Amino acid sequence: MRTVTAVVGAFLALGAAASAQPQIRFTEVAEASGIRFINMYGGVGSKDFILETTGSGAAFFDYDGDADLDVFLVNGSRLGYDASQSLSNALFRNEGGGRFREVTGPAGLESYGWGQGAFVVDHDNDGDLDLLVTRYGKNLFYRNRGDGTFAEAGEAVGLDDPQWGTGAAFGDLDRDGVSDLVVVNYVDFRVEATPRPGEEPFCFFRGLPVMCGPNGLTPAPALLYRGLSDGRFARVEGQAIGAERYFGLGVVLGDLDDDGDLDVYVANDQTPNNLYRNDTGAGGFDFTDIGLSAGVAYNEDGRAQAGMGVDLGDYDNDGRLDIVVTNFSHDYNTVYRAVGGGWFLDESFAAGVAEPSYPYLGWGTGFRDLDRDGWLDLVVLNGHVYPEVDGGITESDYAQRGLVFRNRTDGGFDEVPPTALEVPRVYRGAAFADYDDDGDTDLLATVMNGSPALFRNDTGTAAAWAGFRLVGRESPRDGVGTRLLLTGGELSQVREARAAGSYLASSDSRVIFGLGLGSGPFRVRVRWLSGCEQEVEAAPGRYLLVVEPRDCAGSGRTGS
Repeated sequence: MRTVTAVVGAFLALGAAASAQPQIRFTEVAEASGIRFINMYGGVGSKDFILETTGSGAAFFDYDGDADLDVFLVNGSRLGYDASQSLSNALFRNEGGGRFREVTGPAGLESYGWGQGAFVVDHDNDGDLDLLVTRYGKNLFYRNRGDGTFAEAGEAVGLDDPQWGTGAAFGDLDRDGVSDLVVVNYVDFRVEATPRPGEEPFCFFRGLPVMCGPNGLTPAPALLYRGLSDGRFARVEGQAIGAERYFGLGVVLGDLDDDGDLDVYVANDQTPNNLYRNDTGAGGFDFTDIGLSAGVAYNEDGRAQAGMGVDLGDYDNDGRLDIVVTNFSHDYNTVYRAVGGGWFLDESFAAGVAEPSYPYLGWGTGFRDLDRDGWLDLVVLNGHVYPEVDGGITESDYAQRGLVFRNRTDGGFDEVPPTALEVPRVYRGAAFADYDDDGDTDLLATVMNGSPALFRNDTGTAAAWAGFRLVGRESPRDGVGTRLLLTGGELSQVREARAAGSYLASSDSRVIFGLGLGSGPFRVRVRWLSGCEQEVEAAPGRYLLVVEPRDCAGSGRTGS
């Protein structure tokens, strides 16, 4: 495996000599760790309908409060199957030592149907994480009882929408201390009203008869919910979110204009992407779609792509959040670099991400510092939607490998051999977490009609790290949306606590900083959604618990 020579920049500022960087290496350990699960999602040899193609996701979260990250996997179904023929979603408890044990039934999470994504929130701020499962059909909301079990309460809390729910993201959009929710829907799909492969002009791919859609089908509206203090959600209408219909798949929340609140970015298939600027004030929700003017609705050619997965991260360490969107094969994955003033540029080719992605169809993705050098790397999982592409007819295959890009620290990336991710699979969801608490980011990948892959990060590096677990008081207790700025020497990194993103997945919401080879000291400025700010010192080699002070919420005063 080739190595990449370190360059000048932050390393020199930290006193580190330029040297060969460690190889980024993953080891696939799902079965050895006890995660045994079969995904069922549509036909195996062919796909007659678009419902059979989108796959399902996963979540890393500590459901039982023992400080170990557990795994939830969403399952699907097949057309014509009922519950007795389908396979259930599954929960695996982290037993420590890299081992998991299935506890689906005892936890009350057994369910069947066309599942899509898994999204985590502490909605009632009681310290126990709740779980939303989006589906083709009524979405499910599992309230955590705090004793290791869940109660399904989708109808009771107002989240049992019957459309084709795909991506979702929780976050405190109005900064009242209670998490709100955005759910994106995909297609208004009915089997009896949908053409079969080859029956319409939009039912072909490069001359091959394939399943139809999404072009030619009816898109579905996104949904905006206000979180209520009594544990319910109220649908919000009359906003830009949901005003127009798009083929929505991915959604992520982040402060993209650095004004202290969470904006909403949506990746849409075959339709323009949306950036909903959050101008919410005392008068209620106020969102404006500025995707076109900000430069993130289309690619640099002014063309709508086929957005699937999405993530945010400051890959060039300039203090602004950038965007990555995964797209269809025979196209390229898009990196939008924030340039200030609310503007973004399509830097996909300059960043070295566009050309390697051409034969691949991207889904789950994430900006993560895989080698702890203080610069965000990039992971993309791939897998086609058309089994018909096998056989050398196109440049693509149905099963595809993952892509790993190392940050060069000069505004671009180099693709590196991703070891275990080289094995072709029909990937979909990607959830990221340090599930073994060793300070580096691991990866859980869902696989269509196959077993999931758990990729343990075994990158050998002498670089240090520091992690943060956030507990809000005036802000949501799960800390999602909190922004952290780490400085040390001339190194400066911005991260936000985030669970949703990627594709149909929830990731570890703890924040990890790679510290490179510098000795520090490293200071971290914490900005909570309430407006409270505090400063802490990083503790290299461990996770630090940071609790929001009670006496500075919304005042701009500094706590400690």
